Amino acid sequence: MTTIFGTSLKIDTRGVVYLCDYDPETKTLIPTEEKLFDSWRDALNYYADTPNPASQIAYGDTYQSLEASLAFLHLNMADKQWQEDLSEVL
Repeated sequence: MTTIFGTSLKIDTRGVVYLCDYDPETKTLIPTEEKLFDSWRDALNYYADTPNPASQIAYGDTYQSLEASLAFLHLNMADKQWQEDLSEVL
């Protein structure tokens, strides 16, 4: 599995946080940076402490659950309707 930026995930990765910009004119997320974590708790804490509501997170307590979470997030981030719905809370 790889991130949006093409980074291959190590088998011990448990969390990915994408720091994103948001373009209100086009209602799109623009990932600008990624952070990888070996602990889902560390990923969740980092995400919670990030003062950027456009940022996104995927995590899991196993590599397989992280893969599923990240695949779902990638599908959502590519979905224009999902981004438009997200725009209502950003």
